[in-house]
Amino acid sequence: GMEVFNQNDRCPGDRDLWDRVLHALMPDRPVWGFAGDDTHVLDHLGWNLLLLPLPELTSDAVRAALESGAFCFYRPDRQNAPPSLSLASVSATPDTLRLSVQGNVREIEWSTFNPKTAQSEILHRSDTLALADVPASSTFVRARIRGADGTLYTQPFGIRPPPAPPAPPAPALADVQQRDGWTLHQARGARLSLEETTGPDGPLLRASFDLPANTWVAMLKPVGALTPDAVIGFSVRGTGAPNSIELKIEDAGGATYGRHLPVKSNDAEGTSMEIAVRDLLYWWGGEEPMDLSRVGLSFAIVHRHEDDGGSGTLLLDRVYIR
Repeated sequence: GMEVFNQNDRCPGDRDLWDRVLHALMPDRPVWGFAGDDTHVLDHLGWNLLLLPLPELTSDAVRAALESGAFCFYRPDRQNAPPSLSLASVSATPDTLRLSVQGNVREIEWSTFNPKTAQSEILHRSDTLALADVPASSTFVRARIRGADGTLYTQPFGIRPPPAPPAPPAPALADVQQRDGWTLHQARGARLSLEETTGPDGPLLRASFDLPANTWVAMLKPVGALTPDAVIGFSVRGTGAPNSIELKIEDAGGATYGRHLPVKSNDAEGTSMEIAVRDLLYWWGGEEPMDLSRVGLSFAIVHRHEDDGGSGTLLLDRVYIR
C-alpha cells in the first residue's frame, strides 16, 4: 500500500503519485491507499480515518480487510470531526460500477490516470459508472465521495480491456476448394481454366494453363477476414511445363502481399506447406499495413526468366485457413 494522506495533507502530490503507480501495476497488482495522522504530538491527531466494514471485531478480520482492500479512508473538513459518510455497498456488473453511500452526499467523482497527458482526470460524476465510458487505456478507476463535512475515498477498482471479438470463422475446406467464387485473371495471350474435381481427400481444384513467355495467370477467391496469426495451408502438384507458383492475399484497397513458393507447377510428387499471413511480403498496390477485414486468396502461375512457360495442369488440394 501507499500513504496518500499524511496529517493535514502535507504532501498533496501523493494522490497523483498513487495514480501513476496504479496505472503501471493495475489491474493485476493493486496498491491500496492509506491515510494516516503521523501523530508525533496530539495536535497532529484527527485528520484521517480508515473505515473498515468488518464482519467481526478481531485482528484477523482487520488484517483480511487491509490485505484485500476492503476499506475506505475519510478526510473530515474539520479536525477531530467524526465521519459523516460511509460506503454501504459496491455493486459491480460487467457493464457498471455502482456505489451506495450512507450520509449527506454532495457529489461522487470517478477518476483514473490518462497516460497521454500523464495526469489524473475525472471521468464521470454520479453514483454509477458505465464501464463503456472508461478509456481503453485505463487500468483502474477510483471514486471520491464529497459530503457536507468531509470526503470519502474508495480503493481502486481494476479495469481489464474487453475481450477481443471472436475471429470470423475461417472458410471451410470445401468452401475454398469449390469452383464457385473463384475469379480467373490472365495476362494477354495467356489462358487459364479452372474446374472442380475429386481426389482421395475430397474436392480439389484443377487449373489448366498455357503461358507464353513473360505472362501469368491467377485465380482469386474472397475469404473474408483474417488475422496476422492466421495460417494458410495447401497442397500442390502438377504436370506439364515447369513454371513458378505464387501465393498472394489482396485487400479491398488493392494492397497485395505474397510469397514465391519453393516448388514449380510440374511437381508430380506433390508438396504440402503452411504459410502464416504475417510472413507474407508487401508487393504492390493499396496502402500498408494491409486491411485484413476483407481479403481475397490468390494462387498465380507465372513464367519467370528461369521457367519454361508453356502449358500444364496444377492441382490444388487440402486448402485450409486456421
